[in-house]
Amino acid sequence: MTERIRIIENGRAGTRRLRRRLERVRQTLSQEGKRVEYLCPKDANETLSLVATATREVCDLLVISGGDGTLNLAAQSFLKLARATRPPLAVIPSGRGNDFAHEMGVHTLERATRAILSGRERAIDVGRSDGCFFLGIAGTGFDSLAARRAQSIPLLSGRALYIYAALRTLSVYEPFRVRLVGDGQELFSGPITLVAAANTRRYGGGMFIAPEARLDDGKLDVCIAEAMPVATLIRLFPRLFRATRVTHAAVKYFRVARLEIEDLGTERVELFADGEFMQTLPATISVLEKELVVRGIY
Repeated sequence: MTERIRIIENGRAGTRRLRRRLERVRQTLSQEGKRVEYLCPKDANETLSLVATATREVCDLLVISGGDGTLNLAAQSFLKLARATRPPLAVIPSGRGNDFAHEMGVHTLERATRAILSGRERAIDVGRSDGCFFLGIAGTGFDSLAARRAQSIPLLSGRALYIYAALRTLSVYEPFRVRLVGDGQELFSGPITLVAAANTRRYGGGMFIAPEARLDDGKLDVCIAEAMPVATLIRLFPRLFRATRVTHAAVKYFRVARLEIEDLGTERVELFADGEFMQTLPATISVLEKELVVRGIY
């Protein structure tokens, strides 16, 4: 039986050259006998609507072409469908960060095409922050401010974008006080630089904030960086690209299924996930175990 593939593409993601290469991906899928439905929604609301109709009755595989933000948007609609009605999900990386695509082993268009045609399917965990879903990492503090700044920088992408945004954020960031409770036990109370709750290992175009995180272990890997001088933060920053834990007295790691973050100050503190704004604090973050079936290369 011919496999029916629905591709929903963020037409605003990537360069003109990349879009030409995406067209070749679609042609390859058709040449391999797939029945390809290609959709390019004009805005976020249309994206949500198209994802909401992507049930098994309509397609055998849903493919999201875009970056982490596009995937995050799609997840808000897709994960509200009954699990039994959802087809597997695949990813074509065409955004500025593509951290989730790296986790799936599909960080190039060639590998994404191979995964769609013959990749292995697996059930992975999904993060939930109150009423919103995320696939990768939810964080607040320095990293959320950097993510906010990155959204206003149009000419950079990937690692360069987030390094630049982080360095620009250093000049204005001030630690704030939080209380963190994991699985009912207080983990920390005091001023922080950042706290990240990770379903995947990396964010920000390749920063390994939680290098031991696993997509299917039913847990969030929590990284807490206590308040520290700017000079110390600058010195530690390059270590985030080494795929190993940062060893420093101010950096702590925990593994929990549920994390509560309470802001102990009066300022409006934002929580970002997958590079997108999710909510302001307080927040309760939890795991939906093996909630989503994805197709990738592992």
